[in-house]
Amino acid sequence: MQLIVKRDQADRRGVFGGHKGVDFSLFFKLVLSPEELNLVHRYKFEDHPLGWWFAQGAEIPIASVAEALAGKTMQWPSVVELVTRERELKRACRSLKLLIEVAASFGGEEVFDIEVDDVDDEGL
Repeated sequence: MQLIVKRDQADRRGVFGGHKGVDFSLFFKLVLSPEELNLVHRYKFEDHPLGWWFAQGAEIPIASVAEALAGKTMQWPSVVELVTRERELKRACRSLKLLIEVAASFGGEEVFDIEVDDVDDEGL
């Protein structure tokens, strides 16, 4: 799995051509191996959301898996928002990778060696 990201910026112009600031755009495209793509189709992960952002009190998905596979460009009025959305998108892609790995493991068996060091603070 790969995530291709391209960042860009463009001057925002007013009705009469005056400078009104800068818009920041983020293009992203998710690239899957043939095996990963088969699992996405088999388990119908195309509509799975990749990250969230909040606008006017509502939680809005950044993109679906299908949109990311096709490639999508989004714009934000600040570089801080762009970086925040990019970070969320990367986190969501790592979660999708885990979801695909779990889907690939059905019908098989995993063996985990448990060590004492594996116990977290809530262990005892």
